Amino acid sequence: CDEGLAGSVSLLQASLQRRQRTEECGHLEPDMGDPSTMFNNNYRFHTHKDDFNKSVVQVMREHPGIDGYCWFNGSASYIVYTGPEKDYVAEALAGVEWLRSPDYKGVNSGPEVTYQWEGDAVTTHVDVQHYVYDDLYAYSLGYLQGQGLDTSLIHNSTAWEELSRQQ
Repeated sequence: CDEGLAGSVSLLQASLQRRQRTEECGHLEPDMGDPSTMFNNNYRFHTHKDDFNKSVVQVMREHPGIDGYCWFNGSASYIVYTGPEKDYVAEALAGVEWLRSPDYKGVNSGPEVTYQWEGDAVTTHVDVQHYVYDDLYAYSLGYLQGQGLDTSLIHNSTAWEELSRQQ
């Protein structure tokens, strides 16, 4: 990992976390993540690290009424709690833009690859280097398998959260 890049990412991350921190929200101590994991697993520095080896269901049962996104804020560089008012469309777009590197050329612009995953052929394009594992990870979780979700609900945070509870 380029030290200059690591420093700028950690400073950005620390700045975002300081602005969003509330008493119950998780955060990093010190205000920087783990550069050895490219800030994708900040377990060693997280205030709620004891919960990292539990299921999310168990953690939420132990902390009723707490927003899980708040609780695990900062556990990875892309998990940043922005407060109780949600704008899922803006957050999703910002997340996608943040994950794209300068060499991104557009959807399906990278080389096509096919994985064999549990008897299925999964074909995708490596438009950005981390898509090599991100697309397969998403597929393994069911996100690229036609879940039949009404994605128009993402514009209504209350309805989107209710759909999440039902799922």
